Amino acid sequence: MKMLSWRLLASMVFFLMSQSTFSASSPLIAGRVLAHPRTVQSFELKDTHHQQYGVAQLKGHWTLMYFGFTRCQGKCPVSFTALKGLYATLKNEKWADEQMPQVVFVSVDPYRDTIADINGFVHKYDASFLGLSGDLSHVLALSDQLDVSFHVINPGSEDYSITHTGEIAAINPEGQVVAFFSYP
Repeated sequence: MKMLSWRLLASMVFFLMSQSTFSASSPLIAGRVLAHPRTVQSFELKDTHHQQYGVAQLKGHWTLMYFGFTRCQGKCPVSFTALKGLYATLKNEKWADEQMPQVVFVSVDPYRDTIADINGFVHKYDASFLGLSGDLSHVLALSDQLDVSFHVINPGSEDYSITHTGEIAAINPEGQVVAFFSYP
């Protein structure tokens, strides 16, 4: 069985995401590999199958984790279109299911994003993509570890929006963050 190294994963993501440009002015993918992997500490969210999701679910496979919200009109659809392209390429290369990185979307809008909304959003791109949600304090417990920031614009309004970072965190099979890939 092929073993997926973090260098190979990083190379693939960098290449494939840079291929998903939408216009001549679209930015190229960039990122950073951490000199020292950071172990993800305890967190508890719920997945789109209504199951608990925490550190244990990160282990044994690669994870590409992205934070956003289902009503996002910018970074989220662009990033997930790129991740869809990555998956299509890996499937065309005949990668086995157990070799595929798990793509995980974490909602930063737990007040409006229902599990059904999140499920619909991720499955628009690939049926194997997984979504997570939970109380804001639980989302923050994970987002703070991954250097993710987000801010509500017009709080208190029904039509508020959220600004958020657009990096994809690469987490190795030991549950350690090894790289961040920038918004494509």
